[in-house]
Amino acid sequence: MNSVTRVTHSINKKTMIRPMMKKICNLLFSLFTLLFSQELNGAPSSSFTLFVYMNGSNLETTHKLATSDIREILSAMKDSINNDNLTVVMLLGGTRQWHTRDCLGLSISSDSLTCVVITRQSVQKWRTFTAGSMGHSSTLSQFLRVGQSAFPAAYYGLIFWNHGSGSVGGFGYDECYPDDRSLSLREICEGLESSRLPDNKKFAFIGFDACLMATLEIATSLSPYADYLIASQELEPGGGWDYRSVIPLLASYTPSAVPDLYKKIVRSYINAYGGNEEVTLSVTRLNAVPALTASVEQFFSSQRAALVPSTFPRFSKARSQSKSFGMPAFTFSGPDMTDLLDLCNRMAEPSDSGLLCDIRTRLREAVVCSSTSGSLSHDAVCGLSLYFPCYNLSQARSLEEYYHCGFSPDYFSFVREYVRQWQAGYASVSSSTFPDKVLPDALSTDMILHTRKIYAVLLSQTPDGRWLSYGMDGDGITLTPHGQIENTSDSLRQWNRKWIHIGGKTVAAYMTFSDSRSLNYTVPVLLNGERSDLILRYDEMNPGGVVAGARRHLNDQTPDKGITPIRKNDRIVYLCPEFQSDNNSPVCYQPVDSIVAQKKKDLKVNLLSVPSGTYRYGYCLVDLYGRRHYTRFTDFRK
Repeated sequence: MNSVTRVTHSINKKTMIRPMMKKICNLLFSLFTLLFSQELNGAPSSSFTLFVYMNGSNLETTHKLATSDIREILSAMKDSINNDNLTVVMLLGGTRQWHTRDCLGLSISSDSLTCVVITRQSVQKWRTFTAGSMGHSSTLSQFLRVGQSAFPAAYYGLIFWNHGSGSVGGFGYDECYPDDRSLSLREICEGLESSRLPDNKKFAFIGFDACLMATLEIATSLSPYADYLIASQELEPGGGWDYRSVIPLLASYTPSAVPDLYKKIVRSYINAYGGNEEVTLSVTRLNAVPALTASVEQFFSSQRAALVPSTFPRFSKARSQSKSFGMPAFTFSGPDMTDLLDLCNRMAEPSDSGLLCDIRTRLREAVVCSSTSGSLSHDAVCGLSLYFPCYNLSQARSLEEYYHCGFSPDYFSFVREYVRQWQAGYASVSSSTFPDKVLPDALSTDMILHTRKIYAVLLSQTPDGRWLSYGMDGDGITLTPHGQIENTSDSLRQWNRKWIHIGGKTVAAYMTFSDSRSLNYTVPVLLNGERSDLILRYDEMNPGGVVAGARRHLNDQTPDKGITPIRKNDRIVYLCPEFQSDNNSPVCYQPVDSIVAQKKKDLKVNLLSVPSGTYRYGYCLVDLYGRRHYTRFTDFRK
């Protein structure tokens, strides 16, 4: 090779190497940038990203329940070999105090919103947002937008974790923002609409680890945003879902595994509580919900045409006899959720058989799985509830937010007219069906037709002359063919001077609901200073009665999550309301006794003689409008 050739070859070699080196440098820079970006912004794309909107509230501040579920998630993520396919992105907020340091190794402030990311390899406090209410749609949308961008996946799921109040009250109870505690159904949809998944993809599922959120209104509103809804018709226990089972199932997610995968989530939840709790969980196929909603619309359009003042008693009785959720009681009005199918079955006339058959068919197509604990196996639980006012008149007077949730205009028209007639009847019934202040010895036919339930009532006189009510007990009370009230255990004038006691103390016991298998009562108390109800239960396992636990009051439509067990050293103050025969008078509770729970005998339930004092015993008739009417009371001195 001559010198000219060598020079030319050298030049050509340099000419080829330079662009090649440039390409290599660019490639290395791109890889570095990508890795650096992932370190800052999230994680490599996974098969499944699970968003958890965790509003800690009192469940975390007082009971550390959010921390408990986070610990379950962490444990499951580390144990499963498939969890490289799953990223869990959690927004933590809404509570005054987090207890996560031990399980996360991270300190979470209540002064801001914190995003935590959990993968099989690590746990990191990924991002902190400015403090804001978990009850605001912008908080939800910001979390989802940022999370989708940083943690892309083939499939997405979303779990709302906290309290639930059904279709009217919505989701959540932010402790830090008393004026904006909850997400209404409209606000949930606003948050989802403004943070749509890429290419308008739907969530594989939206779940509510919260009470009372398996409703037709919620399913209808969420159908544009998800393929499936997983939620409970009934109250949830404080422990919520079993994440030790949920996480491995989602880590192995494939579309072909659905809906069997979701059915396994349901089974794990039901099995976690066995027969000790009354629990439900259902899976709804959301693309089948519009057809179900259309059938329900048609049914209630027909009912609306039949709803006039003279037919109101029929509708009211059908509602009061249908399966209710949320444990409504005289001490807690509740969210007024009822089983969809049971309500329609009880409301339907013979001419509605075709419409009713269509609802059943559409319901079978939509609800792919509905399961309950054994204690509810004989109850009417179809998998979806519906708001229908019955007990909470105060809530029914303020439904404007509900009417904007995007559900059925025909159903809203029915509810509006029903509430209008309920309010009118509540105001006027005392001067028509029940003209006298005191019920007669024998009820008229019209009175009987307007009766929802009759209860025995015990009053006790205080030293200063006031009368306190020790509750209302409907067990064993019937009507004779002549319209006279009859008690299978005692007659009005031969009361045996016995009442329900707990730990030897007379308590105000209010019967809530009963069937052939169980009786349930609420007892108003202060539990460690918080307004609560003790829950008494009589059933085959506890024929003498048992204190099942306590339910705290958040407000008149948001029940606390589950029943809280009574623990050693809990301070219980027993309350009795002052007796008011006027239905419109506010309830004023008075403390009458107290204990510090130490031994089992402190909570032992008995039917015992009342202590010495002056008493009145009589009956209370609750009519179809929720008003109370009383018989003459008989005085007793002991």
